[in-house]
Amino acid sequence: MARAFCDLRFEPGNNSSMRSNGQKRQRDELNTDQSDDNCKRVLGTFPSSEELARLNGETFKELTKNVLGYRAKDILKLAKDVESGNIKLDELDEGLEDKDALLRKFMQIKGFGSFASANALMCVGLYHKVPADTETIRHLKEVHGRNNCNKDTVMKDVEEIYDKYAPFQCLAYWSELLDSYECKFGKLSELQSCAYHTISGRLESFDTMVD
Repeated sequence: MARAFCDLRFEPGNNSSMRSNGQKRQRDELNTDQSDDNCKRVLGTFPSSEELARLNGETFKELTKNVLGYRAKDILKLAKDVESGNIKLDELDEGLEDKDALLRKFMQIKGFGSFASANALMCVGLYHKVPADTETIRHLKEVHGRNNCNKDTVMKDVEEIYDKYAPFQCLAYWSELLDSYECKFGKLSELQSCAYHTISGRLESFDTMVD
């Protein structure tokens, strides 16, 4: 999904919605230089909320339909709400001492469930909520032997395992998760960018690629 947003810089062609400071981005300014030919691609940088807000809904859906799906509408609304001032980002992290209140603020934003909100908390330096998804379930089964872990029990399992690290539960989880990846793939810092998509729940793709 992040790569799709970077690709948005080029997809609209002459569409002024993807211009920054009045200047159209040029493809040759952002060529990646990788040793592996399979890694060579042209990418823009991640678009700002201002740039996304300029896209009309149909254009945005068309450009991202194969990647963002149902999320496209909420992402576009978020960008427009930020630009209109309906959502004031600089006020969201006021009163950080009340971590649960901030969690509720994030969850009031359309499209933000518990997973997105937990990730947003990390962005402002709070790590008490683990963003649990199918990858978390896989990890708990594989590393912690929680073979009965499922979407209904994952948060209970997470609390039992990581609450001893409070208020840094998420840091403990991510550190453990990354260690498990490196046991399979070696140092992630040495992994080529074209293989990034194989990490996080897509281990079978990595095996296929290596073979």
